[in-house]
Amino acid sequence: QMNVARALASLGVEFSEEAVEPVTGYRVDMLLHGGDGGMTGRCAVEVDGPSHFVALAGGGRRPNGATRLKRRLLERAGLRVVSVRHWEWEAATRAGGGGG
Repeated sequence: QMNVARALASLGVEFSEEAVEPVTGYRVDMLLHGGDGGMTGRCAVEVDGPSHFVALAGGGRRPNGATRLKRRLLERAGLRVVSVRHWEWEAATRAGGGGG
């Protein structure tokens, strides 16, 4: 989560970490601010580690029930939710995509 926050900050993105979304009461990893410093953007970034997923019998992973519920409720509250999956972030970092 720290590496994702650093990458966003280096791009000049304004956000609050561990912010509570007031409609749902959920805490989000990063809540992006609009260009005016307000919450007009209504975009949440969630850094999803291994505990957010279940393994599928045929291989692969999918978000677990709690993660899916949180995302659904945040979206219904008007947020766009961006999920940064841990394995994708690690692969991008290894490939020289920065952030690490």
